[in-house]
Amino acid sequence: MSDVTRPGREMAERDGRQLELPLQAAADMKRFALLVLTGLFTLAPGAPTPAQDATIAPTEQVGGARPAASASPTYTAEEEKQDNRWLRVGWRELNLSAQLHNDELKMTNDGLDNQIAKLEGGSPNPSIIALDQFVIDQDKVAIQTANKFAQIWFGSGDKRTQTRLIDAELEFDAAVKKCVPADDAVTSTLEEYRSNCIDLHKIALSVGTYTSKASTVPSVFKDAITGNATAAQKLLRADNLQLKKDSMSSRSAKIKKVLILNDQMLIEIDKQLRLVEISHEGVVKHNNAHPDKPMADVTDEISMMMDHRKDITDIGDAFRQQVADIR
Repeated sequence: MSDVTRPGREMAERDGRQLELPLQAAADMKRFALLVLTGLFTLAPGAPTPAQDATIAPTEQVGGARPAASASPTYTAEEEKQDNRWLRVGWRELNLSAQLHNDELKMTNDGLDNQIAKLEGGSPNPSIIALDQFVIDQDKVAIQTANKFAQIWFGSGDKRTQTRLIDAELEFDAAVKKCVPADDAVTSTLEEYRSNCIDLHKIALSVGTYTSKASTVPSVFKDAITGNATAAQKLLRADNLQLKKDSMSSRSAKIKKVLILNDQMLIEIDKQLRLVEISHEGVVKHNNAHPDKPMADVTDEISMMMDHRKDITDIGDAFRQQVADIR
């Protein structure tokens, strides 16, 4: 086996735990395309696509020049663990909110299915709604617990509390995955769900008595920009501004819905790219301090993420042009 490991997933493995860092599915783009193509307008073939600030210049690639400046030959094990923990905070913020949104959408769809079944003379399935509600409740428990971990290590937490909860923080992601399985995992009964969530509830209880003095939860995506902004920070800032602009637009509610969805999807990818940058910074610092134990970079994932981002941007740009043409 090679001594070179992949960061991100494997960065967490050095603490003895596996942390998955999934990319957003390409299905997101397909859902957006369907909303546009089957909803308000039919986009003409070859419709012009006005350029947005969606392309990163070669000298400004994600994971580019900035990490080298932060590299340190005295990168201690404790500093590395803290950087890995910060990366976990970012992925939790990104994934847990998406997970809650998806599960809430599932309950809405299941409720509609029950209404349709009743209208057609069939038998509704009320138990599925109870299962959906239980899963949503667990999503909220996971988010609240993740927020407390972020506050304990990057907010107002004290060393004693951090020491007491080291193992719980490391075990948290596996507990969430066990409690709220992926879409392809089948858990048929409420009792099975409850059994699968025991570990998550134990961890939640272990941090339940902690009360943060801070009013906000530390966020990887709201970090202060010191010096030159990174490529992902620039994209994130621009797309957040576009989202604000579209939210305040005087356009019809249906048009705003499409534009806001496009903005939100771009922001999700921007956040993933920001996490790649943070991971890359950790790799550079690790490799400078430990050349005998090098870690492989994550930049091979950037092109796929940027292709996905470009697809979403192109659809959004074409839609914006269509809206402009009919005014």
